[in-house]
Amino acid sequence: MVYSAYLAGNLLNFTNISFFSLAFGFLLSFFFIGSFNSFNAVFDIDVDKESKPKRPIPAGLISKNLALSYSLFLYFAFIVLLYVFYSFEVFVIGMIMIILSVFYSSGLRLKRFPLLSDLLIAITYTVFPMLLGFLIGRGNLFSLPYPQFAIVFLFGFAVLITKNFEDFVADKKHGLKTLPVIFGIKQTLALVILLFLVSDFVLLLLLLRNQLPSYLSLILFFTLPVFFHSFRRLWEEPSQKNAFKLFKHLAVFMLALELLTGFSLII
Repeated sequence: MVYSAYLAGNLLNFTNISFFSLAFGFLLSFFFIGSFNSFNAVFDIDVDKESKPKRPIPAGLISKNLALSYSLFLYFAFIVLLYVFYSFEVFVIGMIMIILSVFYSSGLRLKRFPLLSDLLIAITYTVFPMLLGFLIGRGNLFSLPYPQFAIVFLFGFAVLITKNFEDFVADKKHGLKTLPVIFGIKQTLALVILLFLVSDFVLLLLLLRNQLPSYLSLILFFTLPVFFHSFRRLWEEPSQKNAFKLFKHLAVFMLALELLTGFSLII
């Protein structure tokens, strides 16, 4: 999802597309999301022992210290790439994202705060990599195509909330206040559906104002119908298996959405 968001941003600024930008984006995405995930895994080991016991740290394949060192190395590599290939403004934004990602898992532990943590995850997985893709080569922040960024963010926000369903049991046991823990799976699922409807409404408005190409109207017809079965299955039988299936389907949807959005200024 992160690389497809980067690719969408790169496509939106199609004058900067090159083999270098595509390969660079893969490397940049790997460094950023790899550092974020590995750092978070170090501090989530107790939860992962129950919900994801086969992951390297809870499975005992690597130590916490090694994982922490690895994440710090990736953070450093990411910072170097930002400094070399982007403007100072983007570098500052990148540093802010790194600080927030660290505080997400440790220190302030922002993941304790529902919605705020989901908002940060949505920015991390959608808006920020899109920004990096669009601005590769020291592009201008003021030339961003805001309608495209808004649509990817809104749908991404709804999709990434569903990732909390997988860890519901472990999060509840360890006192993590995620939306499913606070409100329950069904109520949170209803919120996700509402967010999809809001995203569809915003998309419709942008289409009617000719700020997005008409082919993106296909999203309006497939958003809820395509996932109705998965939503219903999780509603009727809340389980980690059904939660994983739902997120997997929605992740594929986000991949398609990001790529379609990326081509919106070319087609």
